[in-house]
Amino acid sequence: MTTIKEVAAEAGVSTATVSRVLANKPHIKKELQEKVYNAVKKLNYRPNHIARNLRNRQSSTIGIIVADLGNPFFSLISREIEKAAYAKGMAVLLFNSDEDPNKEAICLELLKDERVSGAIIAPTSKTANSTTKRIDIGIPIVAINRKIQSMDVDSVLIDNFNSAYNLTCHLADDGYRRIGGIFSLDNSTIRARYEGFRKALQDRSIQPVPELELMNNTTEEDGYRAAETLLGMRERPEVIFAANGIIATGAFRNLIDNRIRIPEDIGFVCFDEQAWTPLVNPKITVVKQPTYEIGKTAIELLFSRIAEPDRPIRDIILRGEIIIRGSCKKAGSHAHDSILTDRNCHFGYFSVLRRNSAVTPNYDCFLSPNN
Repeated sequence: MTTIKEVAAEAGVSTATVSRVLANKPHIKKELQEKVYNAVKKLNYRPNHIARNLRNRQSSTIGIIVADLGNPFFSLISREIEKAAYAKGMAVLLFNSDEDPNKEAICLELLKDERVSGAIIAPTSKTANSTTKRIDIGIPIVAINRKIQSMDVDSVLIDNFNSAYNLTCHLADDGYRRIGGIFSLDNSTIRARYEGFRKALQDRSIQPVPELELMNNTTEEDGYRAAETLLGMRERPEVIFAANGIIATGAFRNLIDNRIRIPEDIGFVCFDEQAWTPLVNPKITVVKQPTYEIGKTAIELLFSRIAEPDRPIRDIILRGEIIIRGSCKKAGSHAHDSILTDRNCHFGYFSVLRRNSAVTPNYDCFLSPNN
């Protein structure tokens, strides 16, 4: 491997001059620059970026740690972050924690060793919910999807409560009364969706039926088994609410395997747009999460934090888009698909400067045609 001393000898300059040229330092004569660049090209020299990072105590790299890279939600967000980082001349290191706090801790240590400029983290449920565990690797951090309760870091979140509330209200207003749901209380985002679901039932004077509200893990197979349980009941639900896309994939597969007609036999809705939800017949009613906006907002917050380390902590809470399709229609209830959104806003957001008190947003909603 070519060394910097060999480049300096080839160019007829000192190693210090080579370092200054490659670091784009000012006030270097053009002829010296050309000598160094020609030597670098001739010898196929590649700078030692690790050594440079140690000297500068920072790199032109950011880290991303997601809780489940197999979830399309996180894959799409990671893609948007990488695109935005690339536009800023930054490289990205991507890690997958698999919802394992121990693996997450290893990823964080690796980011620390790489001296990345900052990190965007979708924390595991245990990390997000812990009031004592702190992520302290000495760099700016932005949390996405879940807030880290034990730390004051910028966050980009989804208004899970109100999105689930609005969708459940729509089901009630569409005439459904036995509304089944597949949730998980171990997952903070899904727990918020369950709370919104329950509040909607209360506000629409629908008595909850506990046996219709199943609490599971968030795998496709858990969704499949939960749907099997609901279908096996003497009195089935009229509609099923799947609390995320992976659960929905398993539940929907079970409905197909059992030759259930949607929505004639049972209605079906889910939280998360999936690749298949707009392709099946009928198309599936969903809460579409703004993955582009999450990635774009997270990287903007991170760069802002890097530039201004002492500015106030911010929570950006994004609003989802509820797309009403044919999977939850009662006969003749709608002439065409619709979009249920927060008033005057598609993928809007509000920003909260972090305070000690909790923020509980409320929105008015309306139903508008999807042209």
